[in-house]
Amino acid sequence: MPFGSMSFRSMSFRSMSFRSMSFRSMPVTYRFRRNSALTIAAVCFTIALMGAAEAAGAFAVGVCGAYGYGFDFRNVSEARAAAIKKCTGGVCKLVGDMRKGCAAIAVDAKNPCGSFGWAIESHLGRAENTSMRRCSEFGGRECVVRAWACDEKG
Repeated sequence: MPFGSMSFRSMSFRSMSFRSMSFRSMPVTYRFRRNSALTIAAVCFTIALMGAAEAAGAFAVGVCGAYGYGFDFRNVSEARAAAIKKCTGGVCKLVGDMRKGCAAIAVDAKNPCGSFGWAIESHLGRAENTSMRRCSEFGGRECVVRAWACDEKG
């Protein structure tokens, strides 16, 4: 081989500069890696956007253990409307909104129209425990969790 000339085969893959090459003339493995990286980046970006979407939930309670909830709605007003609509009792009121959290209601098992407690917390276990404690504090003897809901998208 004359001095200063080098065949393509004698060049290593790492010494090749892709900046001056067109996309079609790049090696297949490089194009595959590049396309894979771009696809993965696009998927991650899409997932991040979906997770960042504002989701809302609401919780309503009524007499005799009545409850209603709405979760994973686009806005709070839709969640509140769903909670009131699902509430089975005649007199229900909204007690709170959920964003990345859970709500629970506990009632006295022997007297469902008696003591009850509700809670909205960041985790389901906390919401259940707090609602049971509040039910007991208001005179419930055998409090049980009647219902729970979590807003998972928020």
